[in-house]
Amino acid sequence: MGFLDNSGDIILDAVLTDIGRKRMAEGNFRIVKYSPGDDEIDYSLYNANHPSGSAYYDLEILQSPVMEAATKQASSIKYGLLSITRTDILFMPTLKANQKISEALNKKGSVFILAANRETYENLSSDSVLGEKFVLEPNTKTPSRTVVIESGIDSSERQATLENRNAMLVTTGLLDSNFEFKFDSRFVAGLTSVQSGKFANLSDGTRDISMTTFAARTSIGAEDFIENYSTAIAPGIANLVAKRDNDATGFDLSGFEGPRGTVTAATFAPSTEINAAGSSTPSFYSLYGRTSVAAATLGFTGSNTYDVIDTTVYVRGLTSGTQIQIPLRIVRKKS
Repeated sequence: MGFLDNSGDIILDAVLTDIGRKRMAEGNFRIVKYSPGDDEIDYSLYNANHPSGSAYYDLEILQSPVMEAATKQASSIKYGLLSITRTDILFMPTLKANQKISEALNKKGSVFILAANRETYENLSSDSVLGEKFVLEPNTKTPSRTVVIESGIDSSERQATLENRNAMLVTTGLLDSNFEFKFDSRFVAGLTSVQSGKFANLSDGTRDISMTTFAARTSIGAEDFIENYSTAIAPGIANLVAKRDNDATGFDLSGFEGPRGTVTAATFAPSTEINAAGSSTPSFYSLYGRTSVAAATLGFTGSNTYDVIDTTVYVRGLTSGTQIQIPLRIVRKKS
């Protein structure tokens, strides 16, 4: 593995997947698909105010170090490019974690916290230790808090009206009706997500949100993504929080200033390897996390100590392909 020399001519670096190499060895190899990606590119480096003129606006992007194409499937493209034939699309949807509504889990620092078991949840949900809005309840189909994911246009250049939602997301085919969750199956045993509900505001701007029906989702292995990961599909519901006639923007309920698309809400079940209660620490915390961490170190109050494992959940809109990473900290109270 190394970097491509991008100082001169344009280079196209292509490799075969594991399946491609297998078929070549079997003598029935034929290229039928290819997938470009731009994992290493930071488009925020585009500088329209460069003092040397327009020829230099994208210079830093073009000079970004780009890795050679990887043959190992789990190390290959994470952010694939889309082919869109329409020429009138000016904005692409993105995903955000909503922390504005009362049903949404809030981050503690930079992470979302999942209690490893009931004892830990009862401890952390106390306002004297952390608070209910900062911790996910494990193994429940009636969660009081969930990780709420919204799709929408992250721009104030277009108002968040229902007309713009239809024009920019629905008719363009960029509305994500389903979301793919990928999680490390060593630590997360499964996914439960909202099945139906309402996510809107009324004409006077007040909330009209109800997400009370949840269902467990079937998960399958996703070893081609990252080793030990599993994937599950969660449906989305229409995000009809919009700018209303009384100039209520809905920004108090949504993380997007522009048109909103869909929303999903999910919670996770800790795996049996890490959910045991008691003073004896399960081995996975020693192998993959930290043990006997003081409450103050984690931003909690009190004198208890905790075992923790940090992991990442990847969420992707199945229509638009847009992705978000959810930093998840699994916490277990030591009795």
